[in-house]
Amino acid sequence: MVDRDDVWLDAAARVQASLDADLRAEAFEMYQAESARCRLIDRDGHIRVRLRCGLEIAGDLIGVRDYPRPEGVLAVDAGGHVLLIPPAAVAGLRGGAATLREEVSTARSWGSLLRECWTAQQRVRVLGSDGRWLGGSLTFVGADYVDLQLPNEAISIPLVSVEAWDLGAEAAR
Repeated sequence: MVDRDDVWLDAAARVQASLDADLRAEAFEMYQAESARCRLIDRDGHIRVRLRCGLEIAGDLIGVRDYPRPEGVLAVDAGGHVLLIPPAAVAGLRGGAATLREEVSTARSWGSLLRECWTAQQRVRVLGSDGRWLGGSLTFVGADYVDLQLPNEAISIPLVSVEAWDLGAEAAR
């Protein structure tokens, strides 16, 4: 003989299981929709990033809220130096965790950031696509290139050939 409470508890459990399954399915659909908006720059944690030039940089990713920068740029704290890395320079990335996209607008362009460094006569370091770091002061910021004054010469560097920028501690704040 079946107890009435057992029948009722079994029916309630089936209804709850169905509701739980629906809720999980809906939550997973929302997660998939949100994940489709996530970018490489939205990752978080300690990473090792290999650049097109072959150089590997290790450090901690810095969130957009913690370090304002131009849209679509990775900020990596690499042992006291914050490096700004365009995603196009990334050949691969290990570590870090996928996170949901932060809805923060930096509303800053590369041009405005670099012109600020130029005006301040601030020393910068630029990692070129050949894997060499060049350090000096910006003497001109054009639409698609910068002029960098090195100790013995000036060089024009197309922005698309830059793997990483080290703008110093006071830049991008």
